[in-house]
Amino acid sequence: MQKQQCLIGHELHDGLGQHLTGIEFSAKVLEGKLSAKRLPEARDAAKLTHLINQSIVQACQLSRLLAPVESGEEGFRNALQGLSKYLTKEVGVSCELNYESACADLRDHFVATHLFRIVQESTTNAIKHGQATRIEIAVREEDHRLVVSVKDNGTGLSQGWENASGIGLRLMRHRAQMIDADLQIQPAPEGGVWVQCTLSVQKDGLPRHGVGA
Repeated sequence: MQKQQCLIGHELHDGLGQHLTGIEFSAKVLEGKLSAKRLPEARDAAKLTHLINQSIVQACQLSRLLAPVESGEEGFRNALQGLSKYLTKEVGVSCELNYESACADLRDHFVATHLFRIVQESTTNAIKHGQATRIEIAVREEDHRLVVSVKDNGTGLSQGWENASGIGLRLMRHRAQMIDADLQIQPAPEGGVWVQCTLSVQKDGLPRHGVGA
């Protein structure tokens, strides 16, 4: 399922996105020619160009939704940076990303995508259920282990949350199991919620157990 989503996401970006970009360019050329002749149809061409541009933006957004982590060594880091910027600029929640430069780049796309989804769900829960206004995402390496954590300043965990049947929490646990990672969710010392996912990795950035193979 995940591979199919990634394929669709990449096709939206590389296929449909590029095709729409070509159409937008042609529409701009047409708009310029009509404007040069001072024809009233130039306004219609301008509207068409604007609509095509909106379609490109929507295609890119859908592509990121289906395939948030790009392939390659910087894919995981870039995805987290994009999430942090989105939460800060679009959602209005202060989100800080601390990604230690010494960390081995996570090359396994399967593992990187599941880790990103865990972080994404953690931030969603912090905002939706915890009413958080500040979120901290941290990535560090300890003894050949990649540690990814999310802390927020929200209202914290509700009573009996361990037995909650919400799909978000179940998906987080399932994703952690899929990549043989340890997932911990507990109250943060200063309030809010602290989520930590730990995964053993080798120096080459690949999972120690070869989960994504």
